[in-house]
Amino acid sequence: MQHLFFKFQVGSSRVVKRNIYTLDHVTAMMTSCANGDILPSFLIFKGALPEGAKWMDGVPRSWGFAASESGFMNADLFRQWCQFLIKHLQVKLRHGKCILILDNASFHVDLKSAELCKAAGLELVCLPSNASHILQPNDKFFHLLKNEIAERAEILHWLNGLVICKGKLPILLAQAIPAALTKQNVKTAWAHATCWPIDIKKVDQKYLAVLDPEG
Repeated sequence: MQHLFFKFQVGSSRVVKRNIYTLDHVTAMMTSCANGDILPSFLIFKGALPEGAKWMDGVPRSWGFAASESGFMNADLFRQWCQFLIKHLQVKLRHGKCILILDNASFHVDLKSAELCKAAGLELVCLPSNASHILQPNDKFFHLLKNEIAERAEILHWLNGLVICKGKLPILLAQAIPAALTKQNVKTAWAHATCWPIDIKKVDQKYLAVLDPEG
């Protein structure tokens, strides 16, 4: 498994010029599995959750939602997300430990979160600095998701005259995920990142450094 941030602030410049998106910021914690599964998303809104209840229409009830001042992750929300993830991994964790691959962002370095995950059988593995673009599986397919979202946003704008605000982002994301992130796309991304099956020989040699046994 692995997580990433989806900084759902704007689409392409082409979309922004058509005023399809507002500048509301939403971070989506998304987790993919080596078997091709995509676990429920965890969205963090800037300031507060969208008003009313209509924004939840069509959005999976298994998803999680929170808010922060900036719309970005922090240590407390990371711990909350860990609890959310453990809940959705209960069946897998009953059959043994799971590994959660993370980038090296500072908010991940939290003793309480690490202890929480360890107690549940979830081992945290942090990628080396500046290696996410090489070893992070989600980076290998995320462009497919962004393209799907941009296309759907444009269609909604042209046909319905909608301006996509943060209240409409969840349903847009919910519709785009199954269309773009097929099991095969996800499994291929994991294999390309050499995370599963693990194969160091497939890593581009220009990214590897020879260790000095004397140093």
